[in-house]
Amino acid sequence: MSDFQNVLRSLREREKLTQAELAEKLEISKSAISMYENGNREPDFEQLEAIADFFNVDMDYLTGRSSVSHYILDPNDITSDDEKAIIKAYRLLSDAHKQTIKEMIDFYIRK
Repeated sequence: MSDFQNVLRSLREREKLTQAELAEKLEISKSAISMYENGNREPDFEQLEAIADFFNVDMDYLTGRSSVSHYILDPNDITSDDEKAIIKAYRLLSDAHKQTIKEMIDFYIRK
């Protein structure tokens, strides 16, 4: 299985989307998503861009060229120096520590 296949499936599952739901959001067929995840077809550059934009990740992560997921942030969305400091610190963490932070945030959001 290619890295793209694994990354796409992982991102879709992380967002708790079915293949059909993702296909609808990307305005492509469910069979295209299925073929991407099964390695029967590769998306063209424009579709890769659309998928990266949808999941808010960079192309290197999506295609497996980088194991670090860099979320693309609009600088206008960062409203305080505290947010900037938190994002900067988060990016320095290992994947395991990032997962712990995500779990903590999820816990407090649900609380």
